[in-house]
Amino acid sequence: MAAFAHKSGGTLTAAQIQVLVHEIKGSRYRIVEEGQGENVRIRIVADEKGIVPKWGTVEPAPASTPPYLPPDKKSGDATEGGLVFERACAACHGFNGMGKDSKGKLENQINDPAFLALISDQALRRIIITGRPDLGMPNYAQKNGRSKKHQPLTSEEIADLVALIASWRN
Repeated sequence: MAAFAHKSGGTLTAAQIQVLVHEIKGSRYRIVEEGQGENVRIRIVADEKGIVPKWGTVEPAPASTPPYLPPDKKSGDATEGGLVFERACAACHGFNGMGKDSKGKLENQINDPAFLALISDQALRRIIITGRPDLGMPNYAQKNGRSKKHQPLTSEEIADLVALIASWRN
């Protein structure tokens, strides 16, 4: 795993690492600034009346959630995946995942060689199942951005989508 701390070549300050620690542990904390101007030092201290961590316990997935592992290694049909993509994904990701133009800027492109070279089929499956709430992407069952008639994707449909997206690597 890469280093996180500045002193080890990472991108995080000591204070940022301490915020992560408090958030992961779920313990309240307070940010304390000491000094002035260029000599300001920031410390993170435990405080029962401080900031409430936004991270929390993860609830178990509903029993209806498709399995994170594909049905078998050779599962998925890219042709069928194209039909599922058109119905469940194209409204946001555009034709063949090439993205959508928004005010002169390409957004939501997933048919990107660099992205596809870095992501595994298993990670694609997981993202389809869980969605990307941080980016506004619905999970396999949510309707946001989809037809009102949208039905939750089945495990097989998810396998088909993964086969389609994986085929874009070529």
